Amino acid sequence: MIYIKANYIKIIMGYFALLLFAFIFYLYGISWAQISYPLFICFLGLSLYFVLDFYFFNKKLKELNAMISEKNFDVKYIQANSPIEQKYIELINNMSSSHSNDINQLKQKNDANIDYLLLWSHQIKTPLSALNLMSQKLPNSSEYMEQLFYVDAYIDMMLQFLKLENINEDYRFEKFNIGDVIREVIRFFRPVFINSKTTVQLDNIDITVLSDKKLLSFVIKQIVSNAIKYSPKGIIKIYMESPNTLAVEDNGIGINAEDIPMLFKKGFTGYNGRQHQKSSGIGLFLSYEILSKINHNINISSKPGMGTVVKIFIN
Repeated sequence: MIYIKANYIKIIMGYFALLLFAFIFYLYGISWAQISYPLFICFLGLSLYFVLDFYFFNKKLKELNAMISEKNFDVKYIQANSPIEQKYIELINNMSSSHSNDINQLKQKNDANIDYLLLWSHQIKTPLSALNLMSQKLPNSSEYMEQLFYVDAYIDMMLQFLKLENINEDYRFEKFNIGDVIREVIRFFRPVFINSKTTVQLDNIDITVLSDKKLLSFVIKQIVSNAIKYSPKGIIKIYMESPNTLAVEDNGIGINAEDIPMLFKKGFTGYNGRQHQKSSGIGLFLSYEILSKINHNINISSKPGMGTVVKIFIN
């Protein structure tokens, strides 16, 4: 029992004191008949004290367990029954206040860093656009344009990663034709399709769905980007398997079975990803996190050498 474990010294000393006094009285020649009655009264009184002490101890223990289970860590609801308990509460309050101040300072620094990176990410797009125009005049311009395209895509990925924590504040659900979003993604990747000689086939995509258009577009871009990377000169098929299921299928190098469960972990690239210099292991992680936050699901099926099918379930 917790109470006995916490108070065993007090219990032992209390009853030992009763026996000690009885023994001392006996040494003074007082008969057991005379000692037994007051000893019994003292025994009842001491026992009553421990019963009441156990009651209040158990009551407070239940209150603390309830606060823990409800994740209510506000010590103002804890009543101190002794000066020592009061000092413990003051200590916890001071530690909590200091911890909150540290967290606020770190949050302010983090917010400042994020604001700076967001500003930098937006500003860097201007010289990138200029380089893109200049590269069109160079020999082998498509190769230069493809590299600039990936720089721009990775900046967009970084922007989305920075916004991920506060994405709950940026939802905008609406009904829209998912075919329009897919065609916009295809136009976005047009330079890469041309340079990689990748063919795109669209089928049954003009279906109305309810989702966040901007976030869903970002996810589709990540999936199409992976399909391009791992199926050069291949065929990418994009179609609605059902009114709520978008499929992106390629005939590329595929994915090892042991890698598939790990694909949505941050930074994981897998065996094929490690062989590919453009793999960051961030795209699918961001896609999974975003889809989870907007109540959508994603599934990947693949076999090495036979291509990959990625499905988005728009719930």
